[in-house]
Amino acid sequence: MPRFQDGACVMLINLEDLDSVCRFVDRFAYVSSMLQYAHIFSVEGSSNSENESLDLGLTAEQSKQWHCWHSFLHSEFKGGDQAALALIIASYDVSALRSLIGWGSCSLCHRSQLANIELFSTVQFPGGRSPTKVRFRALPARILNHAESMHDGIFPRDAIIVHLKGSWWRSALSTGAMINTLTRRASWNRASLALYVMCLNIWQHGLPPASRLYDHLGSFAAGELVDIFSYF
Repeated sequence: MPRFQDGACVMLINLEDLDSVCRFVDRFAYVSSMLQYAHIFSVEGSSNSENESLDLGLTAEQSKQWHCWHSFLHSEFKGGDQAALALIIASYDVSALRSLIGWGSCSLCHRSQLANIELFSTVQFPGGRSPTKVRFRALPARILNHAESMHDGIFPRDAIIVHLKGSWWRSALSTGAMINTLTRRASWNRASLALYVMCLNIWQHGLPPASRLYDHLGSFAAGELVDIFSYF
């Protein structure tokens, strides 16, 4: 199994063609649910849960296919939503994933590609319409969900969103305690800390004085906010 690109499952959707958007969202939700619970399907395409009996309208072959997709993708992508997006991007051809979003060979990171989002191509579409195709383009995780520990603590110029996640950041933002660990220390995150303080101060100044929060990182801000804009 190849190693795929890590990072948040963030989708930016072009709303120009609302009909295609609605079909994609509907298909995405369906595929995610099916991948999440495929392990409880019976061969006949019904739920085999002790507490539920549900006719899913699947043939034995289709049910087996969902089992295969679940086994191949769910643990790798750690969830139904991520696995569903990968499966749809590949037009349900998992053999294409290595070249599309493989680590070190992510063709989708360099150019967009059309994907057929319809399941089981033998289905006849009402009114003779063609199967829906959606154009996908991947963006590197550092752009939409940049890791906080950075060289010299400074953002690269292509960073767009900084996600302050994990126990280190919960402690730093709530109590001001910034403990050095193998993967986190204040000096590796100085631009992130300065950006947080700047955003917090701007937000608080828009609030009535009685509603403002105590800032545990206020002392850090004094020496950093002067040149914060040089990081971007």
